[in-house]
Amino acid sequence: ENFIKFQEASRGGDTITRRKFSSIMHQCCPRTHKTELEDYIFRLFDIDNNGTIEFEEFLIISTIMNEGTPQSKLRQVFRAFDADKRGFISKDEFCKIVEHLFHLVPECEKEHL
Repeated sequence: ENFIKFQEASRGGDTITRRKFSSIMHQCCPRTHKTELEDYIFRLFDIDNNGTIEFEEFLIISTIMNEGTPQSKLRQVFRAFDADKRGFISKDEFCKIVEHLFHLVPECEKEHL
């Protein structure tokens, strides 16, 4: 099942490029798409940070996010949010994360925050 999903996303290729990934994100989330969030999600899947998502990476992250422990999920999300790869999330990185995620909150809900 995961292989079929990957084959569809990669259009039969061995990898999902950044461009292909962006196209998928635009199709899946047309109303809430934001490039910065797309960057976080791409980094989540691009474990070796080579600019493409290979099937093995796709499988690892899909498995962790579907079946992993809360700790393993948190490690992967942390890795994606640690943009400069220094092993911690700086105040600046944290503020950007909050700013980028805030746009997902419906307008009618924002006034209550």
